[in-house]
Amino acid sequence: MTFANIIIILECVILIINVGTVIYKLIKPAIKIQDRIEALENHNMEDSVRIYKLEELSVDQSKILIQMLDRMTGSLSKTDFLTAER
Repeated sequence: MTFANIIIILECVILIINVGTVIYKLIKPAIKIQDRIEALENHNMEDSVRIYKLEELSVDQSKILIQMLDRMTGSLSKTDFLTAER
């Protein structure tokens, strides 16, 4: 094995490493985007649950306020939405 053959082998190794680096740099943004999409999907799901809970709370508060007004005035009739299912 001569010195020229060793140089050729080392150049091939360096070329393979450089190709691997280029491929990694091309794939890295796609991996980052996928991670960001997953994080946004998780946040979206959590926000949907929070909005649903706030909606339930708003309905319950409205029912309580109507019942309070009915007891205070005594003149309001019971409405259908006080007994209606959600």
